Amino acid sequence: RMKKVTQRAVCLEVALYILVASSGYLMFHQDTAGNILLNFPASDVLMNVGKAGVACALTASLPLCLHPARENFYLLFFKFSAQFRRGSDEIGKPLLSNTPGHSGTPPFGVSQRRAAEKQQQEASLLFHICVTLCMMGGALILALKVPGVSVVFSFLGATACVIICYALPIMMYVEVIEQRNMLSSRTCIWLQKIGLWALLTVLVGIGAVSASDSLSQVVAMISIGNQN
Repeated sequence: RMKKVTQRAVCLEVALYILVASSGYLMFHQDTAGNILLNFPASDVLMNVGKAGVACALTASLPLCLHPARENFYLLFFKFSAQFRRGSDEIGKPLLSNTPGHSGTPPFGVSQRRAAEKQQQEASLLFHICVTLCMMGGALILALKVPGVSVVFSFLGATACVIICYALPIMMYVEVIEQRNMLSSRTCIWLQKIGLWALLTVLVGIGAVSASDSLSQVVAMISIGNQN
């Protein structure tokens, strides 16, 4: 039942995105801006309401994105700093473990999460403020320097989308393909692995070309802006 709900929600979301994108393009054709709200005049009251809504949504989403990013940074930082201080071999261990430890150690990385939270509490307030300001300052600098939101979407689509939607699932499936196909022959399994790695190579190549094209557009736009 949950699978059906998820599939229907995704299909509805895709249909809405296609409808909005097609409507925007059919309205302005080749004059469509990267941010379609810029195509509407400043005197349009409804569009101003939409712009205010987008601004509120982006402003409210910044803390929601900043908090997990900072927590994951702490998790990585304290793990590696503890390894260098103690000289232990913990750096080779996964951050999240699905194997319960001895003496009632909680599974699925709960113990690691608790240890990281304890270390975060021991961290100085100055360090916490510096990390937060660096993340927010970096986001602000990118927002001021990048010429348009379309460049951001194209770059994220060429990098994060390829990694999250294609690269990581393929790599995870390759790791468990032998357990899921125990009755298949070794030749069949190897052919599947070769096909998956070939697909991953093609996708990474396409993503690299798209990312380089987006970066070249950003550099060109920034240089033109500096000349003006």
